[in-house]
Amino acid sequence: MTKRVTLSFCSDLGREYLYDDITGCIFPWNELRETVLKLALANTYHQKYEALASQYGGRNVKDTYRFIESWRKNYGSFVRTWNESYWEACPPVDQLEQYVRSRSSVLVLVLTENCNLRCKYCVLSSTYPLNRSRTVRRMNIATARQAVDWYVRLVEPQITRNPPKRFGLSFYGGEPLMNMSVLKDILQYSQRNYPDIFQHVLTTNGTLLGPKNVEILVKHNVQLAISIDGPKGEHDRRRRDVRNSGTFEKIVRNLRRIKKDYPEYWNSKLTSVSVYDWGSDLEVVEKFFAENEDLIPRSVIVNPVSPYNTDWYRQYTEHDQYRYELSLGRLREKYKRAKIGAASIGHYLNCVVGMNVLTVHLRPRARDDRPSFIPFSGACVPGDRIAIQVDGKIDICERVNGMYPIGHLHGLGIDWERIKDLIEKYQRQVLFACSQCAVTRLCSLCFSHVERNAEFRKASATCANIEKSALQRLSDYVSILEKNRQADFEFETNTAYLGKRLFF
Repeated sequence: MTKRVTLSFCSDLGREYLYDDITGCIFPWNELRETVLKLALANTYHQKYEALASQYGGRNVKDTYRFIESWRKNYGSFVRTWNESYWEACPPVDQLEQYVRSRSSVLVLVLTENCNLRCKYCVLSSTYPLNRSRTVRRMNIATARQAVDWYVRLVEPQITRNPPKRFGLSFYGGEPLMNMSVLKDILQYSQRNYPDIFQHVLTTNGTLLGPKNVEILVKHNVQLAISIDGPKGEHDRRRRDVRNSGTFEKIVRNLRRIKKDYPEYWNSKLTSVSVYDWGSDLEVVEKFFAENEDLIPRSVIVNPVSPYNTDWYRQYTEHDQYRYELSLGRLREKYKRAKIGAASIGHYLNCVVGMNVLTVHLRPRARDDRPSFIPFSGACVPGDRIAIQVDGKIDICERVNGMYPIGHLHGLGIDWERIKDLIEKYQRQVLFACSQCAVTRLCSLCFSHVERNAEFRKASATCANIEKSALQRLSDYVSILEKNRQADFEFETNTAYLGKRLFF
């Protein structure tokens, strides 16, 4: 079975393009190329040649046909062929183990399931009923140390092969600073026993960054990601404490003190992460970040409230969604104008708009193939990123709902058969229609997006929304390059900041 897997789209100037998902290439397109491609795919080009030549000119038609056939012959462009098992079988467990040991890059320690805030969109609340719940459980020192030792043994092949490589050791929660005794111990432990292996990173709500805690974080050179959603009104709308009070002022006081006491640390190690939804005034938020870069750390991640496994967005009307989309559209235009004019762009705008454009700029090409057993979607291979829960349970990352662990520290470590089962289930339940998709190289779908109660399932609108987003990103990207072929993507492609995004 075969299916054409291309997308036609136009730039802001109305020029036509064709995105080919087989190669990841973007071709300037026109009526003649489209006509010849259709005829070539139907094996009727030679019968229709004379009619085409009289309309477009013989030389133009022949040049176009040679162009089309060259891409088809050399790269298999435009059409994907598949059968019922178009992905390769999951490797045997011994090969899976070798694969993970040679690729895993981040260890996440979930230090606590508790938090001193009650953010309305928290994934540990009833807003996301399938996820783990907020509890008072916390990781102990023995489990944390065991996790670090175990992970170093897991990635030993990489350490031996590439001694300068650094791995992320990320501290997560809940609010990880609520388990400061274990955090302090494991920072000392990992730096004493593995001084050249880990980059320490921590995601925090920012309210517990008092002088004593900050002193420890500075001493151990911990990279911080601080949650702040925008100006006071926007931030306090959803990020509230146990007394239902806003948290903006407290976070800002902490940021001011850190900058005053440790200016170099503030500049080099502090970043911010932000969330928005249909109730956000994105232009007001973007202006706030742009005007307060001396106070609010550099944005590295800006995401919408997750729409998966929640009814969060039911609180908003169609008008709310329409107003939000208009605001986001104006920010897209602002970003494009700045890129075209080589103007400075704020960190927040680079994240909320620029990172989407960057997915096109950095899209995989023909020779950048994914694992043959997960050839489509953006899913990691389980084990690429490993999260250790408070009790030693091993998950494929900190964002999954915890219903399909891949092992336990206090048992035999990773259950490789379990990983094999998860991959095969993902193949059957998620990838079954992906071979017919025209944007697989621009798809970010992963396990956390499709998890249900002990199974994986895509929501009905998921794929349509992914294709709609891909079309917009493709159009924005070529629209920038049409007007400025030297458009600078330096900030987005700076590997240090890409690395921070991966760690967080």
